[in-house]
Amino acid sequence: MHDRTNNPDWFLDKVRKTKMTEKTKEVVTKAFKDIQVGGDHYKKYTIQPWDIVDEYKLGFYAGNALKYLLRDKDNKKQDLEKARHYIDKMIGDLRE
Repeated sequence: MHDRTNNPDWFLDKVRKTKMTEKTKEVVTKAFKDIQVGGDHYKKYTIQPWDIVDEYKLGFYAGNALKYLLRDKDNKKQDLEKARHYIDKMIGDLRE
């Protein structure tokens, strides 16, 4: 069985539904968002890609495209190609 506690969406949803003060929810959510696995290419910014994904209720493909567009790593061309791959998938889905 998959451990749901490793899933950020599940965890944040649980925090939102738990009875605690808004300040406590804010602190817990911020602490969770301060964790980044595999580098710090998002942590140095005040707004992380998943904040935008959550705010605009983007789906999986748009969220991943955004993530690669905002990424600040050495291989920018590869990141742009990855973003294009997700955008092409979204365009293809519109044609169906």
